[in-house]
Amino acid sequence: MKRFLTLAAMLAAACLSAAPEKSVSFGDVKVQVKVQSAPMVEFRSKTSAPGTAVSQGNRDWVVIAVTFVPGVGSKGHVKSMRGGWADDVVLDVAVELPMDIQGGQKKSTGLFTGSSRFWPIPLDGKPHTALMFIPGRLLDRYLPLRGGAEGKYTEKYFRVQAVFRSADGAELGSGYFNLEGTPKEQALYFASLANETVVKDAVFPRNKTPWALLYPEHYDLLKE
Repeated sequence: MKRFLTLAAMLAAACLSAAPEKSVSFGDVKVQVKVQSAPMVEFRSKTSAPGTAVSQGNRDWVVIAVTFVPGVGSKGHVKSMRGGWADDVVLDVAVELPMDIQGGQKKSTGLFTGSSRFWPIPLDGKPHTALMFIPGRLLDRYLPLRGGAEGKYTEKYFRVQAVFRSADGAELGSGYFNLEGTPKEQALYFASLANETVVKDAVFPRNKTPWALLYPEHYDLLKE
């Protein structure tokens, strides 16, 4: 009986050492935005691709790079937690942009939203990067027209909020792009956009874009 209790105590201690503490956080969250063309993927086949028409419109994508440091910080200091993992983390991204809602009759702003869901992320105290994307076709649909044709867009068109959440919905860390103010002021600004037009799932996770197979070892593993 004594041996059984000792073994049970050892197993419990091992589980506690490997499990994340309540103070788990993702620190130093930074958001960058760039407008880029999709990477070229070579396709080899003995037959040609079906169809000859080429899709028209803007082919540039908006690339949202979110860097973060997963770790544990009791006083805001990020450090590694040996053997620790964060399970079922979700990255929620909201992008504010100018919109042409009614074909030129009403111009306002709106939100594109999307999420990335991760397999376990190690709490190693090292920089990680998560990528999310907006395809040009969606921007052609919603951005205001210029001179009767789709216009070019630059990074200054967009304000971005990126929030990491745990499996129970608790915030692990957040970052912003093109928005001044304190973290509290930035969060309140995006909260004030709740009544704007929202296009859900318009910000794509990396595994649903042409970047899916580009240096996959550089990124944390995504769930479908």
